[in-house]
Amino acid sequence: MLRGWWLPGDERGFRSRDHRIHSSGDYKHRPPSWEHIHLRNWAERVSKDAEPALNQHERSVAGAAFVEKLIRENLIPLAVACAATHVHALFRASDIDALKALGKAKQLASLRVSRRSGRIWGRGGGVDRIADREHQVRVFRYILRHRAEGAWVWCFKDANPGR
Repeated sequence: MLRGWWLPGDERGFRSRDHRIHSSGDYKHRPPSWEHIHLRNWAERVSKDAEPALNQHERSVAGAAFVEKLIRENLIPLAVACAATHVHALFRASDIDALKALGKAKQLASLRVSRRSGRIWGRGGGVDRIADREHQVRVFRYILRHRAEGAWVWCFKDANPGR
């Protein structure tokens, strides 16, 4: 189920846009469990199909696009990990809007993962500003540890072996 959404047919009660379909209950007084069960089953099946899950090849394509876009935007990526359902990136953002930069990188990655017909990223995402050198090292190591989970991982050191 998608986080923050009540799917059509939700057992807690629901109503569709413009109240075209309306359950007999609400979250305090739930409708009977059998009401709209076919609609609920369909909505769950469709939402599971829509959840992003990148295979290994797609992770490498999306991750490389992420790095490429950050470099093109004159940002300095230090580490990027692209897992099945999410991406972590550590980069120097200076005074720019880091969330907007991530959005541009997500956009290029989506275009490069061409077999997908829908979205591969959820909305939003979070940005944490690095407080100090210790924080930067912790985040860097956290991102690199995603390799153990099967994520595609890139780091500045690997791209610049002489450093």
